Amino acid sequence: MPLRKVELSTGITMNLAEAGPEDAPPVIMMHGFPESHRTWRSIVPLLEDRIRLVMPDLRGFGESDRPQDVSDYATDTLIADIFALADALEIDRFALVGHDWGGAIAWAAALRGNPRITRLAIVNSPHPLIFQKSLIEDGPQRAASQYMSAFRDPGMEAGVARMGIETFFERAFPSMSTWN
Repeated sequence: MPLRKVELSTGITMNLAEAGPEDAPPVIMMHGFPESHRTWRSIVPLLEDRIRLVMPDLRGFGESDRPQDVSDYATDTLIADIFALADALEIDRFALVGHDWGGAIAWAAALRGNPRITRLAIVNSPHPLIFQKSLIEDGPQRAASQYMSAFRDPGMEAGVARMGIETFFERAFPSMSTWN
């Protein structure tokens, strides 16, 4: 898949992979945590003959810019990146696919009702209201989601730095350490 970097009006440079005919119906595909555009590599051969696939590394991931301020990752900013990417690629209307973290962003974008999003597909990311309800009512889901609280802890970054980023990812996400 060819890669390129695109400057967005939101102030970042986004790395992305593209496949498929430029005049085909466009689909922007957003990966999960802690992944990259490579999430979609096995899907490309199945769709690239008839769909324009746009697979960015989201803000803070892969080879895209990684702003340091927490405010640079506000929901409105992450949604703005999607539309800024579409604008930079001269895409008026598009289908949106999101997995995991990318699914959370896709849900937020679609729930705002922007008519530029023609279709929505979500993989492994519950509707935001259902997720909130499950955090309140479902003990196992609440326990499984505690990693989000850990990432908000100001000491987390120092702990990861002491451990080393590679060791952290091997321990925290062992199934991903064998990905090619």
